[in-house]
Amino acid sequence: MNPELQDLRDIRLPDPVSWWPPAPGWWLLALLLMTLIVWSLLRARRRRERRRAATAALGALQKINTDAAPDWLRQCQLILRRTALAYFPRQRVARLEGEAWLDFLRDTDADDRLIEALAGNPWRPPQRLQDSDREHLLRACRRWVKGLPELADNGVPHAGRSSGHV
Repeated sequence: MNPELQDLRDIRLPDPVSWWPPAPGWWLLALLLMTLIVWSLLRARRRRERRRAATAALGALQKINTDAAPDWLRQCQLILRRTALAYFPRQRVARLEGEAWLDFLRDTDADDRLIEALAGNPWRPPQRLQDSDREHLLRACRRWVKGLPELADNGVPHAGRSSGHV
């Protein structure tokens, strides 16, 4: 052997790469994943609360007896307001009165006959309606409540409908 090579030692392999601490990309991925989980949980909670409000509203609408209660239309309006507060931002819905409330109902695809019935002063005794009209108005209230989840999931209600309402 060559005398110069006698002093050399064998090649020493480096220590294996440790899995801890992870690379910055893994930290970012973990942060993104946690953010996504928290967002999903909050969204699921909000949906559950909205569904609970819609179920309560539908139950209350089901209990309204249009023959016995002279203020049934006012009761319907209060139920619609309560439900709207559960689905849309409070600062947007809470202060709505009169024409602004009716515009909100139009924007959220409420039935035109329902809006006309609510357009009068809701605190005065309602005009005499035929049974079919009362049932139609109650069905319109139920339909509006059932349609809220898709409106709320798509964000704040759209600005208007194609039926010519402004």
